Amino acid sequence: MIILHKIDEFIWNLFPNAKKFGNDRNILVEEITDYYSYGPYKPKVTATDDLIKIEVDFPSIIAQGQDFEKAVRLCEKGKYDLAKPILLKLISKNPSISEYHRVLGQVYSEEQKQDEAMDVLIDALRWDPRNKYALVMMGNIISKHKNDIPLAMKYYDQALAIGPNDYITLTNIGGSLLQLGRIEEGLRYFEIAYELAPNYPNTTMGLAKVAEMKGENEKAFSWAVTTLKNTDANSPLYKHSHNLIFSLSNNLLSEINDKAILEEYLLKIESQSTLPIQIISDETIPTAAKIEYAENYNRDVHLIKYKSNYPAVTHLIMHELTHYDLVLKARGAGKNKNKLFTANANNKEKFTRDFDSNLKRLESMGLTEGSLTNYRDSLFNGLNQQIFNCPIDLFIEDFLYNKFSNLRPLQFLSLDGLIKEGIKAVTDKSSNLVPKEILNVSKILNMVSALQIKDLFGMNYIELFNATKSQFDIAQEVYTECLDRPLAQVPGEE
Repeated sequence: MIILHKIDEFIWNLFPNAKKFGNDRNILVEEITDYYSYGPYKPKVTATDDLIKIEVDFPSIIAQGQDFEKAVRLCEKGKYDLAKPILLKLISKNPSISEYHRVLGQVYSEEQKQDEAMDVLIDALRWDPRNKYALVMMGNIISKHKNDIPLAMKYYDQALAIGPNDYITLTNIGGSLLQLGRIEEGLRYFEIAYELAPNYPNTTMGLAKVAEMKGENEKAFSWAVTTLKNTDANSPLYKHSHNLIFSLSNNLLSEINDKAILEEYLLKIESQSTLPIQIISDETIPTAAKIEYAENYNRDVHLIKYKSNYPAVTHLIMHELTHYDLVLKARGAGKNKNKLFTANANNKEKFTRDFDSNLKRLESMGLTEGSLTNYRDSLFNGLNQQIFNCPIDLFIEDFLYNKFSNLRPLQFLSLDGLIKEGIKAVTDKSSNLVPKEILNVSKILNMVSALQIKDLFGMNYIELFNATKSQFDIAQEVYTECLDRPLAQVPGEE
């Protein structure tokens, strides 16, 4: 297809960028080329004294477009070995398409064949010197693998000249400056890139690395979490940011004054309570931590018990304190005063009847009658606790995340340990002993908690549950309903 434009006042109005530069014909050709490009396919644009001629090769676009898109999709999935022969075939058919060479350069680079990558990227730039992505990739390879930052900067500068607001190029320049130890200069490039695209994960990872290098671990943790939230689980950056979050969290265990935060919160709650609160370690409790309200145990003190071998136990204690905080808020609003969530004899009898259908299978495994009774009772009590606590815990963790931002690294370590414990409980071989109906409910409730961790910290553990679509859909429905009920607005809503 051929399109002809007369070079007159009208064309400068159609393509105003060129007009800004004093009716510059070179810029006009570039602008027209960009406009009539389709993906990697660029038209042939020629200018005479009074005409602009645009030749668009639709047959090539139709014939080769699907193959190129397939190659790109394979690269996105990391299947470079399958993408390479498609790209080589495309280049043999039409070597003038710059993007064919550029994507092949990416393949070679991922295969750690950096010299081959540079060769085909040079081909990409010979066919289109304005290929920003080829320029940036050349800069990346030269800075990371050839350690020649001045030469890399020449390619980056050329890319910026073409697209001064290109956040990808800005981010790559920031990374190269960090390699040189020019932290403040690199930071400025990351900040500019962040203003342009706040959800681009490579930029926020750059900001995380800057903060880490400056010893600002809390800030680095926050940037790393932001990175993880915006990163696909299949991306190498996901694993990198995942590891950085763990590393920073463990470093912050000794930096954060969690005892002072806990003491301040405890004093606040006790000032509203008619009875004191005592905190003790108890390795015999069935869960990581629990609160025993004085009224339910005929005591003159509320007890918070926790297992000391859990990571970041301050978070566990804060969590149980928040349980009581919610109780006090609800009582103050006259809601659900002194109501107790419990199971009666009819509930237990029905559960026992349902459970007894599994007796023969469990007896065949060698369990005695006493063991079966204890096992059944532990399942009954455990499931009741899980059903009761799951929605409340969502409110509590949301409250702690937003109210005590300094504790987030500890909250992360604690929740990470708890969710991994939950995954093991519903997926390992011993879970085969659990009746299917009970295991189904427990898995769904654990997934609800995992969905919150994904929202708060970016960690995606859903696939580790080996769940069905139905189980995931129910978990998502429960979690969404809880999200729609803001804690702060209605006491007792949880």
